[in-house]
Amino acid sequence: MDGPVLRRRTGAAAGTYASIVLGFLATLVAARMFSTAGLGLYTIVISSAGFFQTLLDLTIEEALIKFGFRYHTREDWGRLRRLFSRALVVKLVGAVLAAGALLVLAPLASSVSGRSGLERPLAIAALLPLAQFCEGPAGVALILRGRYDLRSYFLVVSMALRLGGIAVGSRFGLWQTILGMVVAQVIATAAISAAGWLAFRRYPRDPARPLGEDRRGILSFVLQSSAATGVTSLTTPLATLVLGVVASPLQAGWFRLAQSPQQALASLAAPVRIILLTEQTRDWERGGGRPFSRASGATRSARC
Repeated sequence: MDGPVLRRRTGAAAGTYASIVLGFLATLVAARMFSTAGLGLYTIVISSAGFFQTLLDLTIEEALIKFGFRYHTREDWGRLRRLFSRALVVKLVGAVLAAGALLVLAPLASSVSGRSGLERPLAIAALLPLAQFCEGPAGVALILRGRYDLRSYFLVVSMALRLGGIAVGSRFGLWQTILGMVVAQVIATAAISAAGWLAFRRYPRDPARPLGEDRRGILSFVLQSSAATGVTSLTTPLATLVLGVVASPLQAGWFRLAQSPQQALASLAAPVRIILLTEQTRDWERGGGRPFSRASGATRSARC
């Protein structure tokens, strides 16, 4: 194994694990700063945002990697450009739908959960999907250059900013904490989007052209990936929301806090998935290596 490959793999692992630690610390900070009632309301808001974002956001990143490497290998820059432009549109539509669902839920949440004070935090949380929609495609632009290590470093930046937003906002109240998370996400997305744009603009600037016979395969791949990701990713936020309704917001808060170590441990294989997803797909499209297999959730940004 040559030096650059080893450094990138090591960097990807270090960055991913650092982001996991920061995410766990963010949960602990929120639990420590809020009162018991505040922790429950915070959990309901974050779980609601995560649920609708996962439900309405198609997992298009894995299709971008598979077909992106195909067009990269064939030097089909026109289709590569069209693929990314369509991906951004799809992500934006999903973000708008998720934001709309949260805005609809905001005035109803207090009556459903039996606790007041959820309207403004949920309305502010509706900005999270919009602030994050282009993070995934920007990360894929780095991955197509083989720089999955940079993708992991930006994930560290994102989680560090979110930790700071929670630490500062929780000193003032719930909606201020959600606002701090939104501001952190805007900065993090802007940073990785700039890096992704710089990586993508290095490709020849051929005019975008139709995807043609690949359109059906891309659509099928996206739907299968989204279904697989939804099954695995919706369980935790849905269970938390249901518990907050049938029991109490406080119980939902303790439930989320208790699950944090388990979720962190479940992410230990994330560096392996992203490395294999990148390198095996690239080798397969070049005519060698093992067939591509989906690594569900490997390229998705950290959710709420």
